Amino acid sequence: PSALGVGVFTLLIFLIAIALLISFGVIGQAGVVRGVVDLDQGKKSSLKKNFRTGVDRFWPVLEVNFITKIVLFGILLLIAYLVSLVTLQSEFWSLFMYVVSFIVFIILGIIIYFLTVYGTAYAVLRNKDAFTSLKYAWQLFRKHVLLNLEMGLILFIINVVLAIAFFIAGFILLARFILLYFLFLLSGAQTAMFIMFTLIILIFLVFMVLVGSWFAAFQLGAWAVLFEELEIKGAKSKILRMYEGFSARVSPRRRKK
Repeated sequence: PSALGVGVFTLLIFLIAIALLISFGVIGQAGVVRGVVDLDQGKKSSLKKNFRTGVDRFWPVLEVNFITKIVLFGILLLIAYLVSLVTLQSEFWSLFMYVVSFIVFIILGIIIYFLTVYGTAYAVLRNKDAFTSLKYAWQLFRKHVLLNLEMGLILFIINVVLAIAFFIAGFILLARFILLYFLFLLSGAQTAMFIMFTLIILIFLVFMVLVGSWFAAFQLGAWAVLFEELEIKGAKSKILRMYEGFSARVSPRRRKK
């Protein structure tokens, strides 16, 4: 009975911790969307106001994230199941099928990501329920596919640059600690070596959480500002504007000829 009680208590603590992390994540997501859009529009923004928004719109935002994650997981299982049913003798065609299925999953995952971002924006900024938010999010994404992909590419490039800068900065920050770790390793000081290794891991994790949190907030804020621009003003992608400008220059020349 005592072992069962300890096990149940541990499970409850674990579930409570997971629930708190999810709750703070959802509240923070809604708060960032509200706060960044307010700042972009020159309105006053405060932590209390954004936290209040996150609490008020908690359930719609949670439902949007839950629905999209379930759909994405279901698509993954469906693709894996369909691929497992196909048996090919040729290794080339088997590899080709796996690559195609992976590309299909990536494309669907990107679409679901956009639905999650815009669905959250509709739930927070337009006070819509989860299903209505996802419906409008799909319409907005479909209307501005090229612009969304351009924005996603820009953020991806920023992500890659930030990742490289993170590892360089992390190495510079931890260089002296790593040097001390190897000195303790060569000298055989096991306790000091363990303490230094633990310190390195802790510093790296804290640094990673801080940088990752900042970039996640920056990325979500960028999508929120773009959402507001598309909803109010509408916009065209850079590629489309370049194409229209090129067509406008070419057409008069053809008429002259």
